[in-house]
Amino acid sequence: KNCVNNGGVVSQGQQIAGIIAYVSNFVDIDNCVNYGDIEQGTWGAAGICYTFTGANSSLTNCINYGDVTVGTYLAGGIVGNNANNASVLNGCINLGNISSTVAETATSNNYGVGGIAGQAYTTVTNCFNAGGVQGQVGVGGIVGRPSYYASQARTQLVNCVNVGAV
Repeated sequence: KNCVNNGGVVSQGQQIAGIIAYVSNFVDIDNCVNYGDIEQGTWGAAGICYTFTGANSSLTNCINYGDVTVGTYLAGGIVGNNANNASVLNGCINLGNISSTVAETATSNNYGVGGIAGQAYTTVTNCFNAGGVQGQVGVGGIVGRPSYYASQARTQLVNCVNVGAV
């Protein structure tokens, strides 16, 4: 709660973020702010939390000001990969630019670039994006790659606004 990152994060490894890289069950991230740019040479980066996969976990009222850049896929201003439909993503704001720098267009190597979440399997509520979002496949102002698995709950966007260029 109330965490702040002012420094940039640069890595050639996977799964990096300004506040926390990986969250599993029963974790609450609230009122956190990232000011640093996040630069990932391969895949997996976010301003606040990269992997947000925990049941009964919440990410609320967080703000990202930093630019997030990945070499290939899964980048988000708040979350890179939200892979659990029982988590809460609410009241977050992204003001940084989110991008994938690879030029190829293969869907398996360049997908999931979003202003709030690169990939999300949950309901995203009351979130706002003003940062530019750039990529080749699966690019969105709020969510780049929503859930597409029939056995899981569908991604829902509720009261979300994007004003950033896509």
